[in-house]
Amino acid sequence: MTENIITVDLGLGDQGKGSIVDFLAREYKAETVIRYTGANQAVHNIVEPGGRHHKCSQFGSGIFAGANTHLSAHMLINLLHLEVEAEVLETNSIQDPYSMLSIDSNCRLITPFQIHMNQMREIARGKNRHGSCGLGVGEAVRDGRNGVGIILQDIFYPDELRKKLDYLWRYKIDQAEPLIADGADEKITNIFNKLSTRNYVELLATAYEKMFVDHRLNIRKTADVMRDTLGPVIFEGAQGVLLDEKYGFAPYNTYSCTTPQNAKEIIGLSQAKIIGILRAYATRHGNGPFVTENKRLSSLIPDLHNSSNEWQGKFRIGWFDLVTTKYALEVSGKIDSLAITCVDRLSGLNQVKIVTAYEYCGEKRNDLEKYFDFERKTNGKVLISRIKHIGKEGGEVLANLLKQCRPASWKIFKGWTVNGKINKISKVQKEVKSFLAYIEEKTSIPVSIASFGPTHEDKVWM
Repeated sequence: MTENIITVDLGLGDQGKGSIVDFLAREYKAETVIRYTGANQAVHNIVEPGGRHHKCSQFGSGIFAGANTHLSAHMLINLLHLEVEAEVLETNSIQDPYSMLSIDSNCRLITPFQIHMNQMREIARGKNRHGSCGLGVGEAVRDGRNGVGIILQDIFYPDELRKKLDYLWRYKIDQAEPLIADGADEKITNIFNKLSTRNYVELLATAYEKMFVDHRLNIRKTADVMRDTLGPVIFEGAQGVLLDEKYGFAPYNTYSCTTPQNAKEIIGLSQAKIIGILRAYATRHGNGPFVTENKRLSSLIPDLHNSSNEWQGKFRIGWFDLVTTKYALEVSGKIDSLAITCVDRLSGLNQVKIVTAYEYCGEKRNDLEKYFDFERKTNGKVLISRIKHIGKEGGEVLANLLKQCRPASWKIFKGWTVNGKINKISKVQKEVKSFLAYIEEKTSIPVSIASFGPTHEDKVWM
């Protein structure tokens, strides 16, 4: 029986999923990459040694390796953005990207109506923004749960498509009207005017139908793709476990499942190896608790592919966080091995740190044991060693508590310098091996891959 590979981001997103999926697709000569969660908010960077670069949004990150992409029913898709991405791929020497793509007919569509509503809500939050990507993902999920919205197969039925789009359009206008009361933000008013565009429904329905015909979209059930694929399938996740709807720290989380659960449902009884992906340091794009954030480190290693933007805000960097890593592993279920990315980005630092515990610095509470394993010192300090899983209902309280924490203890390692290409284990410095060995020891999970650069040639099987 073929062993499939499930990849999962164990952080807050941006841990290097694209680079690892590209590497795995080449190593296993994978025919297919299945996207098992997320939407077009993904920015999974893949880079080739010659410099060819693409930010995979809805296409799978195995596309440069020649792997087909399948968008499972767990994906939300934006057809208009998909068309733009395909055009970009064509400029990157991928001839007819649509021939390498199949989509499950039950994929939920993200419409411009939902994008507009998402952006208006986020602006209206003011200083209390959630860090939304502004791409309508949460809106589409909520609408689907309320029995409103569009799925891909609706495009097959022109009259029904227009009825559903018209209902959704009016539904969003009704939701938006309270936000444009007297004194509303000018940005909100401008977006509302776009939402209220005359003939918007017909324009969108026509665009969907034209795209479907022009590009001969290949509609296939995920089960059929699994049955017909030869060799292992690579499952590509999105965002990160710490942003999961159930396990993330609300309201700074997503409206979807970001653990391996969806992939497990697709695979069923088939064999699969699950690889958890983490950077050698912590990152967070946007608002929310980030205990190990270090502004000096942010200035020393500014990110190459992520920058501040209007919706998510700043890209923040901190030391590797053992506390949240253990939490992500606990809620994800069995993880077979780890891939540690961006090891090269720490090159040149005198010291590299792993945060092993927090200090809670907030007001005294009698319920901390509900949220943490901790030790209360004789001097009154509260040292947290473990975050407990308390369910979706307690996520907001947990987020507020984490905002009142700071690093309390570290494991400090001698720094390293990456000179030249590191593509085999014999070239990995002893300082890096010591760093990775400590992660293995404290998580009880082996590190199978270390990444020393953005391309598939910069990866090492450990």
